[in-house]
Amino acid sequence: MEAEQRSPSPLKLKPGEYFVVAALDDGRFHEVYRYVPQHPHDVRPQAYPHWIWSVQKDGSIVWPEITIPEIEVSYGMALFTGSPRFRVGDARATTTPEHHRKLPPFYLDAREVTWGDLLELDAARQSVVWDHFQRGGETPPRNFPAAPLWHDDAVAFAESLGKRLPTEGEYEFAATAGGECRFPWGNDAERITEWTFGPAGTPEFDRVEAGVPVFGLYSNVAEWTASWASAYPPLLDDPASLPARSPGTYIVRGAPASVIEGQPLRPEFTLGPRNRVGRHDRTLSPKIGFRCARSFHPLLEASDLECSLFP
Repeated sequence: MEAEQRSPSPLKLKPGEYFVVAALDDGRFHEVYRYVPQHPHDVRPQAYPHWIWSVQKDGSIVWPEITIPEIEVSYGMALFTGSPRFRVGDARATTTPEHHRKLPPFYLDAREVTWGDLLELDAARQSVVWDHFQRGGETPPRNFPAAPLWHDDAVAFAESLGKRLPTEGEYEFAATAGGECRFPWGNDAERITEWTFGPAGTPEFDRVEAGVPVFGLYSNVAEWTASWASAYPPLLDDPASLPARSPGTYIVRGAPASVIEGQPLRPEFTLGPRNRVGRHDRTLSPKIGFRCARSFHPLLEASDLECSLFP
């Protein structure tokens, strides 16, 4: 839905989650998430910008202000061309049948967001992460990927950085070099012999070239995406296909389930980055971090959006 006038603009919206695009005439834009409650006085437990609102005297709600970043926010990010018909899924897996999606061009961070990145953000002081530090929790090395984090933390931090989380389609496109390879580094399934965790940007072999090298798309920590855990077509109405769409369940990419659960199984390593894992948004696994993405141009058309992100 497009506003009929410049912000602030009143809109009549149904309750639910919204992907909001704020754009300026000079080309700057931001893509964020916002929520319309069933009842204006509903309360959310955390003060994340995508879950809070203020109630006006007339019963309407006002969303938090959107801060649009400068053009330079995408500097240093890798640019991926996308595809009008990108093949998503894996024919070897019954729950992830191959199908095609439109993927507009997008930017992706060259590495995972680190603890050092987050501790410089004011938004960190409103998160479960900050609560951990305030209670005397151990401070991880600043150059390590930020994990564990709730999905809401990752969404809020990405917004604070002027970015968003990648969709699972974008992640898969990047991690397979546009569908040309099984893994970021090529087709050698034996290249990763053990799963280790270290500084963001390592291990060195896990890289894909996209103007700048992008590291860690299938090693180190797994990563939250923006995509709900909905079934792939043509399994949308098949209750046996997992993970099923349920409130608060999102797709994690970049590692098999055994790695996320802290018990890496080498046979699972060959599943590759096309493998998807569903996790509740309140999952706190030290093996799940995130990286940020940005659209090359604002996603203003419904056809630009992935079906798994907006069913």
